[in-house]
Amino acid sequence: MLNAVFALAARGAVTRSVLDEWSLSASRAGLSATVDSWLAFIEALFVDGTVDAEEAVRDTSRAWPWQAAASVRVAIDSTTRPAELLTIHNYWTNVLPKAAAGFFVLADVECLVTSAWLRLAASRFLLRAPAVTAPLLERACASGETGWGKIGEVLLAACDAVPAAVPADFRDRFRAIRQA
Repeated sequence: MLNAVFALAARGAVTRSVLDEWSLSASRAGLSATVDSWLAFIEALFVDGTVDAEEAVRDTSRAWPWQAAASVRVAIDSTTRPAELLTIHNYWTNVLPKAAAGFFVLADVECLVTSAWLRLAASRFLLRAPAVTAPLLERACASGETGWGKIGEVLLAACDAVPAAVPADFRDRFRAIRQA
């Protein structure tokens, strides 16, 4: 179900009606006991806003799919600052390639990454040297590259745009996925 969260978030469609449909389908399939707590968490994150996504993503008592869902919420939040977004995207580049094949759709991850950095490029005042870094971000986001290669390209451009020190291991990971 985490893959569906990535897909719906990429389309701006994590809504109460979608979650109600999932709940009804789970009930009909006899899976309510398995998915009800997950759906309640997703609803609290994306619909009601009663779970703080930034806290939930750092809560190591949660299983990684729950933390990953919280990271999606942080990534799509228009108030997320560049350094926080880069940290979330670094998390994705670290954990998602290790996930079971087919667990998520790479095109959705790419869409979430590029749309978030385009949103920040449009809010240039949030970036370091915006006259230089915003066009570089926009160019990286418009690249014809796809998948991890494009994600790596965008995140390398983002490293220069973030008005904070970027750990060397972030840049190393982004270079590695760009070349993969």
